[in-house]
Order: sequence, then C-alpha cells, then structure tokens
Amino acid sequence: ISVMPVDPVGPEMTAAAAQTPQAALATYAKLDTNWTAQTLGAVQDHLAAISVGQARATALQAAVSYGRDAVLRSSRVTNTGRVVAIAPDQTQPGVWVVVTSEHTIGQGDYAGLPAQVHVTYARVARTAAGMEVESWSPQS
Repeated sequence: ISVMPVDPVGPEMTAAAAQTPQAALATYAKLDTNWTAQTLGAVQDHLAAISVGQARATALQAAVSYGRDAVLRSSRVTNTGRVVAIAPDQTQPGVWVVVTSEHTIGQGDYAGLPAQVHVTYARVARTAAGMEVESWSPQS
C-alpha cells in the first residue's frame, strides 16, 4: 500500500483551485481540523465554498448548526489537527482515505480530552474550478 505523507496547507492556498485530488483533500482536511468555537461557522462556510455535492451540503448545514451552539462557545472549544496521510482506498475505486491527528480542548466536558486519530473516506470531483471535495464521511 502506498501512503502519501501530506504537508500542511496554509490558508493562503485555499483561494486557488486544487489541481490534484491530494491537494483538494489536504486543504479541506486542514480547514476541517483547525477551528475554535468562535470560528467554526465561518470555517464550515469556507468548506462549503471549496466543495460540491454532499460535502457542500453537509458544510452548509454545519455552518448554521454550529453558529448557534452555545455549549461549544461557553466551553471555549478549540480543535487543532494535522493531516497524517492521504491515500487511495485499495478496495473502493474513487474513494480516498484521509487520516488526521486531532486534539480538542476546552472547558467542562471538553477539558482533558486526549488527542485522537481520525479516518475519513472522501471523494473528489473535477469541476471547472479544478479538483473539489465531493463527499466527506468521517469514520472515527
């Protein structure tokens, strides 16, 4: 199995369309894993702007939901993460596996949570703008 390590993608790279599936997935994952309770709605809006299909619909719905989440705000929740690897799924053509390492901190129920590894199945689509995330399905 060939696993491609991924360099972090800075926010300045999200404005240009991705030219490869890996770049689109890395940008999406970097945004999806780095947020605060105060920025989460805006992050989800940004994810919607750089995606299509199910990924876009889910991000738009999340932007509305998280913008009203008083518990996240009062608990001062912050999530930080990095992309560990992006690789094509060996059993499902067109599916990519994205592995991130994330740490969520905050107050109350969010205090003292350990860092965790997350696995997401994703698909990308070629659009007029370039490669965009089409589906984003966290598994853990």
